[in-house]
Amino acid sequence: MSRNWAIVLVLAWVTGCRTIAMAAEGPVRIGVLAAQPDAWFGTPAQQEAIDRVLSWQTPLGGWAKEYDAGRARVGDEPYGAYDGLATIDNGATYTELRLLARAHRLTPRADALAAFNRGLDFLLDWQYPSGGWSQRMPRTKKYPRMITFNDDAMINVLKLLQDVVHHPDFRFVDDARRTRAERAVRLGVECILKCQIVRDGVLTGWGAQHDPDTFEPTGARPFELPSLSGQEGANVALFLMSLDKPDARVRRAVHAAAAWFESVRIPGYRLIDERDENGKLILRLAKDPDGVTWARFYALDDQRPLFADWEARVYARYEDLPDERRNGYRWYGDWGLRVASEYTQWRARHGE
Repeated sequence: MSRNWAIVLVLAWVTGCRTIAMAAEGPVRIGVLAAQPDAWFGTPAQQEAIDRVLSWQTPLGGWAKEYDAGRARVGDEPYGAYDGLATIDNGATYTELRLLARAHRLTPRADALAAFNRGLDFLLDWQYPSGGWSQRMPRTKKYPRMITFNDDAMINVLKLLQDVVHHPDFRFVDDARRTRAERAVRLGVECILKCQIVRDGVLTGWGAQHDPDTFEPTGARPFELPSLSGQEGANVALFLMSLDKPDARVRRAVHAAAAWFESVRIPGYRLIDERDENGKLILRLAKDPDGVTWARFYALDDQRPLFADWEARVYARYEDLPDERRNGYRWYGDWGLRVASEYTQWRARHGE
């Protein structure tokens, strides 16, 4: 090994250890490990980190959220939040699979490969026959069993499976699993098309959750009512725009979604983050002649911005929300800007 490469590896090891040590002031989340540079892989710190991640893989093959990746699981303790149920919420499961794939590519380990294969099989088995993924597995009652676009959960699963099929970093995946992943993506796209909400005979956008049988938009937590979603719908539309060879149905869905986002844009405003004298986050919708924003949720009937509290009480205005909900959730965002930008390029490639 040359002196320069030795220096690079030492610096990567030190940087990785420092990053993890800083995060270790609290629980280490999987995203910290996934963000490490390639040179970190193969170091003792990386090998130990993979050992810890493997210890948190649930017996079914997925991962729960909110476990501490800075230490190994001990004894019979839960695998994470919600009694250790595997989830695709908050980046869980698909992030671990990406990390294990990267670790196997850079520093092959039989146990990491076996864990990846078990996790991928679990993720493929998790898919509903109708094409969607629930938030948790085994499926629980109420909203965790719904098709979950919320926080881009299902979209990130589909992106992983696309990479399994097409990306060279996943060429180690065997043909049988690659074939299953390709079929799962096709089913997922079909599910997305069936979930697109029709209002007065016109295709619009998507909700944050949908029923796995009827494809109708559903609610989640009490303040997350059945609605059209400005945030999740944006990333669903962007995913459809990323498809290489969109058929007529996909093209129609994209055109309709772009038109819907344009119709519900709120010009002249933007959401401002502020801090009070105690450092508490204050979110405020402010007038800005150059600003534009979108609501997180729109009512299904008249498409007005929709606001609710923990008791599912609906408020006419954002300013009327209780302080905790007004500042504890992002009710506005610029999600539609990227839809508009990508759509301009997509339309140039695929036509009106």
